[in-house]
Amino acid sequence: MEHDILAVAHGLFAREGYDATTVERIAAESGVTVEALHRSFPSKDATLAVVGVRSVERALEDLPPAPSMAELARRLADAFDASFRRDGAGVAFRSIRDHPSIEERLPVWRHWWATQLAHGLAAHAGREGPDLRDRVVSSMAMEVVGVGLDEWLHHPGDASLPEVVLGIVSRLNRGLGRPA
Repeated sequence: MEHDILAVAHGLFAREGYDATTVERIAAESGVTVEALHRSFPSKDATLAVVGVRSVERALEDLPPAPSMAELARRLADAFDASFRRDGAGVAFRSIRDHPSIEERLPVWRHWWATQLAHGLAAHAGREGPDLRDRVVSSMAMEVVGVGLDEWLHHPGDASLPEVVLGIVSRLNRGLGRPA
């Protein structure tokens, strides 16, 4: 049911605009009641925020021990890219990228996703909570993906989101005197 709701919401955002899309319309086209929709998504914004949550969950699957920031950023970019293709979220994000409501929420979402990522790294390492390395690597990887996402949304071209993120990581490494 959640996958169907996401696909409907993202399709409506892309076709009719974010402001014109109502929770009632998302529910009706998903074949659920508004109450049922709210059990999964408290607002239409939440249908976008969940893309990041699920992407973080996918990035944490089969993770090697103590991944580098570059490896984590690559995994996140791949996971976001897969979400964008599967749920139609890429088209939705591109169609509303400059909406004030979304621009206002993105920093909060990125922080939320980075925190989720840090806790996932800690759990992966068998710790109860994130340590400094988990928090730094998670925050840096999420910031790199966030910058890459912003570039990808505002300058559409032939490059995929993972390619844009890998280019940023490569430039960062060169700037730090490391192999690209």
